[in-house]
Amino acid sequence: MKDPASREVLLSVSHVDIVFGKGKNVHRVVRDATFEIHKGEIFSLVGESGSGKTTLGRAVIRVNPCAAGEILYQGKPLSGNISRNRERELIRKIQMVFQDPTASLNERATVEEILSEGLRNFRLYKTEEERLRKVQSILEAVGLLPEHLHRYPHEFSGGQRQRIAFARAMVMEPELVVADEPISALDVSVRAQVLNLMNDFRRKHQVSFLFIAHDLSVVRFISQRIGVIYQGNIVEIAPAEELFRFPLHPYTRALISAAPIPDPLLERRKVLLTYDPTCHPGGKASLQNIGHGHYVYGTKQELDEYHRLRETKDHIPSITLREER
Repeated sequence: MKDPASREVLLSVSHVDIVFGKGKNVHRVVRDATFEIHKGEIFSLVGESGSGKTTLGRAVIRVNPCAAGEILYQGKPLSGNISRNRERELIRKIQMVFQDPTASLNERATVEEILSEGLRNFRLYKTEEERLRKVQSILEAVGLLPEHLHRYPHEFSGGQRQRIAFARAMVMEPELVVADEPISALDVSVRAQVLNLMNDFRRKHQVSFLFIAHDLSVVRFISQRIGVIYQGNIVEIAPAEELFRFPLHPYTRALISAAPIPDPLLERRKVLLTYDPTCHPGGKASLQNIGHGHYVYGTKQELDEYHRLRETKDHIPSITLREER
């Protein structure tokens, strides 16, 4: 999947399988997953609940082992037999922001203690003054005040707690952040603030994000590229606008059609597409580049048709409206 003209590849996921259970009870959650994340890029992985996107995200932070394939970080294996120094380096450089900030923050620790824990573990400061300066600086960067340092997580709203979770990750000066549905539990207005916060860190500090979500409409305007995953298979990867202009896989079109239209009259007329996995012809399927940085999963027959559609159509509509009576 490597494009020689592309920017620096920070993370490479190559033909990864992830399974749970053993013997007759084995369950393959992720199948042959392949994608790359470039430095300073927000790559979004989108799919419905149970599609395997969180499982794949946890494999990137080395919680879930790979049954097959490999994950490379800066060209070197991320898991397996690695040295202690390499392990500590990965822990610092790859951070995670979880979906529920209430469960992921220590309720018995103040914000200062929460933000300082990683700094202390890795000795990322020389003096106490430098530690406090780093903590205050990152707190202000996420839109909170210095006086919040001495409060506890339960004293904050959900959106503020998620900002603290982002600050805890960013104070480590990571190169890659795995954000597992960090906005799904937030109000709409707060969602926009958190997404803008991610984009600010990407632009100012060249931080890369693996952004896991279930709503394509949420990630459209923040992602550089989007991957769509269905039942453990990545079925489509493309630049954000390319994906919305030319949604080729039927599951991608179904996801886009499910996104609400901010117009009640049009929303009432919208035809909701349903994906039928039996619609595909028989044969060996794989994820292939059909041009324009656009990867689609399908058989040779399907890929030929996808390529024809991409080259001959001005766009491919994923939303159709019923005629008004």
